Amino acid sequence: VASPDSARPSAAPYRLRVGRTPPHSVFNIKAPSLMTGHPTDPARLPQWLRDDLPLRLRSAHNVYAHHFSRAALDEVWRRFLSALAPLRAAEKLGAIMLQFPKWFTPSRESAAALALARDRLGDWPASVEVRHREWLSDRIAPRLFALLRDLRMSYVCVDAPQGWESSVPPVIAVTNPELAIIRFHGRRVDTWESRHEDVTERFRYLYSNDQLTAWLDTLSRTIDEARRVHLTFNNNKWNYATTNAVEMNAVVHRTMRADRGWLVR
Repeated sequence: VASPDSARPSAAPYRLRVGRTPPHSVFNIKAPSLMTGHPTDPARLPQWLRDDLPLRLRSAHNVYAHHFSRAALDEVWRRFLSALAPLRAAEKLGAIMLQFPKWFTPSRESAAALALARDRLGDWPASVEVRHREWLSDRIAPRLFALLRDLRMSYVCVDAPQGWESSVPPVIAVTNPELAIIRFHGRRVDTWESRHEDVTERFRYLYSNDQLTAWLDTLSRTIDEARRVHLTFNNNKWNYATTNAVEMNAVVHRTMRADRGWLVR
């Protein structure tokens, strides 16, 4: 999963990725903070976007999407998609990943935000990751998955520490038959909701072979429902993510038929 410069997205880095990566390479691109309700430092924003803020907020520590006009936010989305055009043209774009914060909770307003995101994205492929456990409650989960199916958005299944408000159980749901995504954040309980100065400490976790192997039954069922399944590792301290990706690739190919099209990237 790659993230663009949220303040000044440019097509240049993506043109380079197209030219420097093998033909089969695929990128899932994480949407910038203003597109998913996360805080943004106004000092990092381009002048045209800062000018859209009320004067009292232009020197604030953080601002949020609701502080901007609808027209300005529409332009943020337009520029973001324009930057990704080289990836899409080269068929190297997996999906745009909309990772929402833990305060994005189940509500009519949240459902409307997802629908608005689809409207702004048009026919671009998209996925949704939520970070509040209530979304996966017995009452809400069926509604969430039905909404994502209607919006043609892939649900991102999360493997992460459990027991917190932001802990979402690792439930698979294929809401878009074109693509299912499982994102491995690690299981480091003691740092999951901490404000450690080095954010990668939250994800300093190396999965064991047994933990990776335990996913095989779920993966086998998922690939029967989705044309593509992406497994992405966000346990990104040191070389943990790439190590576990290589190990997962080996586990999958050792135990499942190679002609099923598996490749862990």
